[in-house]
Amino acid sequence: MYTKTSSLKLKWVPPIVLTCLLPKAYPSHLSPIFTIFVQWLDATNISSLCKELDTIWMGQIGQEVVYSWVDFLQRSSLSYLDIDKRISFPASQKADDAQDRRAISKSEVGISSILSYNETICNEKFYESLHKCGICLSEYAGTKFVRLPCLHLFCHNCMEMYSQMRAKEREPVLCPERKCKEPVPHAVVKSMLGVEKFEQLESQLLQKMLYSMSNSVYCPRCEQICSEEDHFALCPNCYLAFCVLCRDKYHPGTPCLTLEEKIKQAEESLKILKNSNLLLPVQKKHLPPLMSNQQHKELEIMRSEEEIMRTTKRCPACHISISRTEGCNHIHCLRCGQDFCYNCGMAYEKGKFRCNECSLRHKR
Repeated sequence: MYTKTSSLKLKWVPPIVLTCLLPKAYPSHLSPIFTIFVQWLDATNISSLCKELDTIWMGQIGQEVVYSWVDFLQRSSLSYLDIDKRISFPASQKADDAQDRRAISKSEVGISSILSYNETICNEKFYESLHKCGICLSEYAGTKFVRLPCLHLFCHNCMEMYSQMRAKEREPVLCPERKCKEPVPHAVVKSMLGVEKFEQLESQLLQKMLYSMSNSVYCPRCEQICSEEDHFALCPNCYLAFCVLCRDKYHPGTPCLTLEEKIKQAEESLKILKNSNLLLPVQKKHLPPLMSNQQHKELEIMRSEEEIMRTTKRCPACHISISRTEGCNHIHCLRCGQDFCYNCGMAYEKGKFRCNECSLRHKR
């Protein structure tokens, strides 16, 4: 929607259309019968052009005049109307008897059409010209380029490789220009990655956004995103009710157990189960092995978790376990995108990859 004060920057406008009908008495006695159609001029200005064509004919009666008319419209029409670089589009036009009937204007409804024409011609000129890629600095025809809304240009090969790299890092695809970083339109990203990889990236970015929310956690059973309230969360996928602090089944009124306490408790339960004299002979024959197997499995799982916790650090945002094989303490979580210190587990501030906690310890 355009207001009365809207302004548009255009490189190209639709042509002035001169339609002529040559009578039998042309050029000896009669001038051509003509109309002038212009989308970007009002009827008053077009009427002035019609009168000037009449004047040109009167100055050379008996001679062919169409070429002179065309030359005037191409070279001198704007200066004749005293139009430099700014054209006004009236909101509405009233019928005026003084206006020439040969003047045809649609300026009040032609703005969208003019914009479409400008875009079409700009694209044609772009495709015909050579351009330099902002990444590889090679020159190609415009047909081999991706032109972003921010007007930065990159060849298809570089843009595809860049998009694949960002998707692999689970990061949004932004303009590769160093000082720009405008988001690349979804349609462009989809054409670079393909539908399947694009949808996968969109899902990962959504998960990343949800992980960054302070009241979001993932289910320890199925890893579905859940919202927590007062350390309680209910998974909408598998319906597991769990404690956000210890990630075990919800235990209202009971303090959380450490992993070591859980292992000790499981070992004691298993020992009691094996030495129980409260079971009947038939129960001893069938139930203990089944219950013992279950206890053994749970104990093995907890011991595995203990080993994982011993050799890894949890991401402070999504709590996934991450192991470092080599390198510095700066860890980037591929799951949620959080940067943190592997030494103390503290999250880095955005754009700052230095841990204040560890720095204070070293100073002491």
